[in-house]
Amino acid sequence: MDRYYQLYPGIIVLYHVNWIAVKMVSGYGKTAEVKAMEGIWAATINKIKAMCTPENLHAYLQRTNDKQGNARDSYVLNLKHDHFKVIEDDKQNLKRLN
Repeated sequence: MDRYYQLYPGIIVLYHVNWIAVKMVSGYGKTAEVKAMEGIWAATINKIKAMCTPENLHAYLQRTNDKQGNARDSYVLNLKHDHFKVIEDDKQNLKRLN
């Protein structure tokens, strides 16, 4: 996150989501359910950085010793957060992000 924030301080990040899976059961018996959703959400890099906290950092256990340059972790973000805007009319919604 810090790298993109420094290199591209004014960018708008778009998330195209087509979430079909609505239930996941982990190997530990923990269940997570999410309603199916589809659309495009956008937020500025500044607002995304503000949403990234240690509490929503997810480590990839399979990449602990990765030597190929893959990310070892990522942030899980909630598209329902006020910082995200649904893009329906691209020009109008993108102008309102800043």
